Amino acid sequence: MTEYYDWEKTLSYAADVSIVVASRGRGKTYGLRKQCIKDHLKDGSTFVEICRFRSELGPIMDGYFGRLADEFPQYIFKTEKQKGWIASKPFEDGDKPEWEVICYFIALTDSQNAKKRTYNNVKRLIFDEAILEAHDRYHRYLPREYTKLANIVDTATRERPETASKPHIYLLGNAVDIMNPFFQVAGINKMPNFGYKWYRNKTILLHYEDPGDYAEEKLKNTLSGRMTDGTAEGEAAARNLFETGSMDMIAKKPKNARFELGFMNAGKPIGIWADYKEGFYYVNDKIPKNTTQNIYYITREDATANYLAARRASTWMKSLSEAHYLNIIRYSSPAMMNNFLDMMAQFGL
Repeated sequence: MTEYYDWEKTLSYAADVSIVVASRGRGKTYGLRKQCIKDHLKDGSTFVEICRFRSELGPIMDGYFGRLADEFPQYIFKTEKQKGWIASKPFEDGDKPEWEVICYFIALTDSQNAKKRTYNNVKRLIFDEAILEAHDRYHRYLPREYTKLANIVDTATRERPETASKPHIYLLGNAVDIMNPFFQVAGINKMPNFGYKWYRNKTILLHYEDPGDYAEEKLKNTLSGRMTDGTAEGEAAARNLFETGSMDMIAKKPKNARFELGFMNAGKPIGIWADYKEGFYYVNDKIPKNTTQNIYYITREDATANYLAARRASTWMKSLSEAHYLNIIRYSSPAMMNNFLDMMAQFGL
């Protein structure tokens, strides 16, 4: 295995969407940014760096080119106004650099403002840290995140069916959450094998990299590796192994489970069932007909005379949020879990 991630092989597939899951420290982010700079110097193309929230733009832009500048000593870089810029180094002191836009920074939550901007000759789009920690209660995937991502791609590329030069998007992450929305779109619902594999009629390419000797080197010869060796975090960071415990959260409700309440979220039913004998809640898309239990609406279009506003279920919702992180909720499918968490996120839970 090479010391750093091999982008040359991944790029040779020319996939519409490439999902790259590799160990931390493999240089996948650095290598792709380097390739984008080489693209610009060769053909004048630009690229887009995507994040989830507008508040993340500043930290990402700060020092974005950092060590990359050492790779291109004849050029200088800067970031400002949600753009990255490149210029040849002036030959003499006092000469002004001739700056060119090389990249754009866009937040998924800022898609409306993104539509008002102009993007030229976008070739690649990068979404780093696309896969979130499974147990991180302070960061959540956005509702309908994949659709929002597709809208950003459309906004930035303005691609038409007859466009000759096709753009590509790269979703980069670590093996931290096997039930992420990108895997759900691709149809990946179990532990993938190491290597390259196509999904969705060769629209999505997954490269789940085998860390090989790199894992042992990281665990033995780095401070963070020694600190996390033998833990789930260490397995993800160095060995690139997904924590499979999250798959234990997928289960059918038992017959003795009792319906407690329901929600309607954007036309989708979410039923909450309780098995008090075993101490688990079960979440599925079943709401019994003629139930006397309360049904709450989340989105305005779901409001009817028979449904109650979700704010009246605040105590229940807080309890369910805690139950999720205590791992005492079971979901009928990964998609149902994501729907449930989307609903909770709308209430800041």
